[in-house]
Parts: sequence; C-alpha cells; structure tokens
Amino acid sequence: MDLKEAKKIDDLFNALMDDVRTSCEFWHDRTDDFSRRIYVKSAVSTIEGVIQVIKKSALFFDKWNDTPILSTEEYYFLKK
Repeated sequence: MDLKEAKKIDDLFNALMDDVRTSCEFWHDRTDDFSRRIYVKSAVSTIEGVIQVIKKSALFFDKWNDTPILSTEEYYFLKK
C-alpha cells in the first residue's frame, strides 16, 4: 500500500460524511418522513462505511510499521 491507498481511504471517509451532512440539511429543510428516512439511511450507511475505513486504515498503518503488529488472525479479520 502507498499514499494513493491512504488518499482513497480518506476520500471514502469524506464522501460518507458529506452524504450525512447533505441528508441532514435536506431533512432540516423539508422536515417530512421521507427526508428523515433518507437521513437515517445515510447515517447507518456511514457507520458501516466508517467501520470499513477503520479496517483499511489499520491494515494500511500496519504495513508502515517496521515490524507488523497485527496477528495473522487480526489481519484476516480486517481483510474481510
């Protein structure tokens, strides 16, 4: 992994957060059930996405260590 991979991870995180901000503004403007559902779906998707970002980040930073810290089991768990 290189810095391009780190940029992809960062871009994914930022895109997820932008979706939540946008859907929150949409809900605030319209205040109906539909806009609320859009916000909730966006927030839940962001939570799932952030879990993936954390996993990818852990794998990325472990590669930068002189000696990898993650065990084999942890590595395979994070690769899922």
